[in-house]
Amino acid sequence: MVWKSFARAAGSMSGFAQDVCQIHTTKEGKHHDQQRDWFLTEKGYRVLRIPGYEVLRDAAGVRRRIESEIDQRVKETRSAADSSRGGT
Repeated sequence: MVWKSFARAAGSMSGFAQDVCQIHTTKEGKHHDQQRDWFLTEKGYRVLRIPGYEVLRDAAGVRRRIESEIDQRVKETRSAADSSRGGT
């Protein structure tokens, strides 16, 4: 399940080029981002927005943040699976 979620997240990169061209600081751009975040959350995605300047300034830190999010998702998924089987 975690890898399926990760694959879905990676698949969403197909819209990345289009998003780069949009200005996310405008009222319309922010509204679009909020709508997309809501839609993806409703579909089971976890949205993690990382500004481009942060990637350029601290790529290693961004990588650690992404890895931490993945680790957290793995723990949540395992915990949910254990609970559904009656485990602790």
